[in-house]
Amino acid sequence: MIKYLSDVKSPADWLEWGGNKIAPAGQEVEVFKNALKVLEGVTDLEILMPAISKVFPAMLKLNVAIMGENDSLLGSWEKIQNLPAETIPEQWQLYKAEKARRDEEKRLQEAKERHQSIVNGLNYRYPVPDRFSGKYNPHTQGQLKAWERFGEIMGDGVIFYGKPGTGKSHLLAGCVNELHEMEKAAIYVPVSKIIGDIKRSFGDNKLTSKILHDYQEVAILAIDDLGTEQATDWAASQLFEIIDSRYANNKPIMATSNLTPLQLGTRYGERLYSRIVDMVEFVEVTGGNIRLRRAK
Repeated sequence: MIKYLSDVKSPADWLEWGGNKIAPAGQEVEVFKNALKVLEGVTDLEILMPAISKVFPAMLKLNVAIMGENDSLLGSWEKIQNLPAETIPEQWQLYKAEKARRDEEKRLQEAKERHQSIVNGLNYRYPVPDRFSGKYNPHTQGQLKAWERFGEIMGDGVIFYGKPGTGKSHLLAGCVNELHEMEKAAIYVPVSKIIGDIKRSFGDNKLTSKILHDYQEVAILAIDDLGTEQATDWAASQLFEIIDSRYANNKPIMATSNLTPLQLGTRYGERLYSRIVDMVEFVEVTGGNIRLRRAK
């Protein structure tokens, strides 16, 4: 009778192993690997099945070590998946189910960490202005209605428009802060910064590509003061490149503007405006000029 699994050197040795002792403490995982290699290619069920019935109870005792950094152990048992279900021990089925659960848990955690890394990077490069930090509280009836509408269409495109001073920028920043609280990747950026960033990157194609990538690929792009940028064909073409890419990839935009929908159409022309109309809901923000009231 073979006492330790570490002494198993051939398929026949598996029949002699008592099934209790594996190896001196600290060597179990490596011993499992070596012992399983002995069974690679074995098709004789009279050897294979007794081995399975012995090894999986022992593996389950060490499941943390086995299924942590040593998932390769399962590779030696892929052949078992092709055997009739009634020949596979219950321990193996339990092991596979636990392995699948842990793999899915690990995948979800890694995806969450990747997403959070993206969000953190965007927040660092495109921070919401300090004056708009914290929880948003509407100050006027017009802001309240617009904020409530955002809650109803959250995740879809929207343009808040209205006269200067009605609190549209603060409202947009509040929306972005709310999205950040939900761990969604969103950029708050004045339209002047978009144009300025691209212009300053002239001569550095790699930097230009990175800037455009941020604006085109972020989950939600929030553009403040749309329509206040210098009215040039070049500026319009840069905005079109960003918005058209987002349109093609079903990525929403949010924005504020002092211009009405009709005025935006006149400002940007049919090609760009038709994209915008398909992507957003226009929500008017009404009320007096908050900045002037505060100055009195």
